Amino acid sequence: MSKKNWKDYLLSSGIPLEHSVIRIFEKLGIFRPIEFRYERNIETGVRKIFSVDVYTTYLDEKRNLWIEILVECKYRNDKTKWIFMPAEYGESLRPDFSSLFVTLDEAVVERSFKRNDSIYFKRMYPLCEKGIEILPKDINPQSINHAISQLRYAIPNLAATALRHQAEDALGKPEPIFVILPIIVTTAEIWRLYPDVTIETLRDSEDLKEVASLHDIVLLHEEPDNLVSRLKSSVNDIGNIKYL
Repeated sequence: MSKKNWKDYLLSSGIPLEHSVIRIFEKLGIFRPIEFRYERNIETGVRKIFSVDVYTTYLDEKRNLWIEILVECKYRNDKTKWIFMPAEYGESLRPDFSSLFVTLDEAVVERSFKRNDSIYFKRMYPLCEKGIEILPKDINPQSINHAISQLRYAIPNLAATALRHQAEDALGKPEPIFVILPIIVTTAEIWRLYPDVTIETLRDSEDLKEVASLHDIVLLHEEPDNLVSRLKSSVNDIGNIKYL
């Protein structure tokens, strides 16, 4: 017999976490969050519908910025840990903080997104790379990757719509600059290994706190794979992408 009760099943469904995220947006005055659905080809070549849990838009009227927010929610059981490899901004061909924003200002003639204004916030967002989910008695190498995949393939689809709005002046003049923010929200603990950690120090450690630091939020950087690169290039031919 399963020891789970109704509460465990409800929490595991992820619906309460999505509801909590939506409530936060509403308290911030950002209303009508919805699910974002899109199509892409899977390995067999068949087109399949995917989705991101929460999508909403915030208009910064003062600067004429459209902030497009995509949130993938991952409810994890207690004591679940997400542990990430550390990275440093601008080191070994890694991007600077300001270049990590997904901004669309190519079709805007009179101005551009001021990336340097964002550099003051980089101390708040430690940079990470690959991560792994550690359960009390197991690991799950797919959980983080699945959340990343849902977002990384949604972005070019969302970007194509934004570019169409700019090219057709659908939102008036001057054309707005779009900023796409992909976010993963999880109930798992978020840990970042210390930069000087080695295999030896990991083997000698007795507690995770000896080799990693606990964070409320980190910024995850991953280079686009070949499929995403092809999808990004097709954004220039907007008619090739379908939307829901």
